[in-house]
Amino acid sequence: MTHPEPVSYNGLKASVLRDCAGVVELVDAGDSKSPGPRVRASSILASGTIEIRPLPSFRPGFFFGASTGRAVAAMVFFALSPVSLLGTAGLAYSWDGVLADSSTGKPVAGAVVVRSWHRITAMPGGGVTSFLGVEEGLSDRDGSFHVSWRFFGVSVPLMSVVEEDEAIVFKPGYEHLSLRERPSKIELVPVPTSPSSRTKALRALQSEITSRHDKAVLLRTVMEKEEEFLNAALATVAFGLRDSSGRARTERVPTEGSLGGGRYSASAPQAHPRQQSDVRPSGRPVESLIRDLKERDWRIQAEARRALLGLAGDAVEPLLRALRDDDPEARRAAAQMLGLIEDGRAVEPLTEALKDQEPKVRNAAMRAVGRLGDPRGVRALIGLWKDPSAETRTKAAESIVESGGGAVESLILALGDEDPYVRWRSAWTMGKIGDTRSVEPLIKTLDDDAPEVRWMAVHALGEIKDMKAFEPLTALLGDRDTGIASEANRSLERLQRKEEVSGPGLRPPDLDAQRPVIQRIHPVAPQGGMK
Repeated sequence: MTHPEPVSYNGLKASVLRDCAGVVELVDAGDSKSPGPRVRASSILASGTIEIRPLPSFRPGFFFGASTGRAVAAMVFFALSPVSLLGTAGLAYSWDGVLADSSTGKPVAGAVVVRSWHRITAMPGGGVTSFLGVEEGLSDRDGSFHVSWRFFGVSVPLMSVVEEDEAIVFKPGYEHLSLRERPSKIELVPVPTSPSSRTKALRALQSEITSRHDKAVLLRTVMEKEEEFLNAALATVAFGLRDSSGRARTERVPTEGSLGGGRYSASAPQAHPRQQSDVRPSGRPVESLIRDLKERDWRIQAEARRALLGLAGDAVEPLLRALRDDDPEARRAAAQMLGLIEDGRAVEPLTEALKDQEPKVRNAAMRAVGRLGDPRGVRALIGLWKDPSAETRTKAAESIVESGGGAVESLILALGDEDPYVRWRSAWTMGKIGDTRSVEPLIKTLDDDAPEVRWMAVHALGEIKDMKAFEPLTALLGDRDTGIASEANRSLERLQRKEEVSGPGLRPPDLDAQRPVIQRIHPVAPQGGMK
């Protein structure tokens, strides 16, 4: 290094040290607004202005085996500093900013901003790195976010230093950012709302995060929900009961006085007609049959289930008592059996069992509540979409599919929820159920602010295959989001296939006329589409 020489940095006088390679280090910018007391410049321009970039992060070799000149300069800097006698306080200031969509300029809500820090301590055998912590922020409706400050104690000069990792900014549907600087305004680049594009964006983020981000709870939650969306978008087989055409069951067989659309009433409990016709009571005590449900031998379990189905309503009260048993296996078996008997008296106890501490009991209760098809149970299952467990959220959605048409009214209400996850889950479930009452609400959802909600609504309309959706889907062929436009193309293909099966007289005359438009916008869009 040579002696300091004067240059200008953004119009400010500064002193730099130049090494033999022409690389300089800014020692003193002379202004509190400068990026810091020392940064590295790649070159000095003819005008005297230098191009600045931050110094590389501290590494164990900084003091051991690094460039002699750089190490000496650093030691001199610390030695002359008064704080070197006491230590250096590790303090990271808070970070406030605004997130916006790079293509529209609109604020981006629900984005996670993550900061993390680590300390590197110089030891005789090399540097030791220790993780210090994570702070997160979530952008609001105006795109504003706040990440709190953090204090790390005092670092001993020449022995340890605190470093901040690159900040991560992630919002599903956008390319993630890794930032060394802390700008006050950040623009996110959107990706097309298609499973392939969003999967690529998620995998790119997963390749950059490290074990120290395990404590980033918000980031992990958002990533899990994005994974759920991608799995649901790629799924081609619906969960639950299907009729001969492959459509999910939408009609129930309610008795007179049925509880709010559920299949069986509390006043007149009975087994499913199919069960009554081919199952006969065994004559054994109900409690004995319930105990057999816990046996490991599947043949004993099967015989007990057949006998309890034959008892139908007479088995409900003992099963409800077993649902409160201390043995988790007894509770699980009781919940499963109540779902098979489908008696209205079990709705509230099974809904309460959704809070059970044992996962196997909760899962059995979810399936049973779904089979009952009672609106009270459906609302409870929708409430589980806000559970922190991804497995619970997914199983709740699959269970609602089993409710068939009895769930539609509750799902229509859920389309208005403030949480985008609840809205797209509602659209997904509507598509699997296939009830035509969902068509109008789904068409209104095509204008949703969240792209994943719009995509799932388009997909659901294609699964329901109602011709009321033809014009709204056609209007989306020129959508700015090419992923949504491509899915509209596939949904129109499904509508066309339905009309070809139904008969040429019902086929919309202008569907083929749209083909050139479809191909011009998406020349490589698959014609088969997603089912």
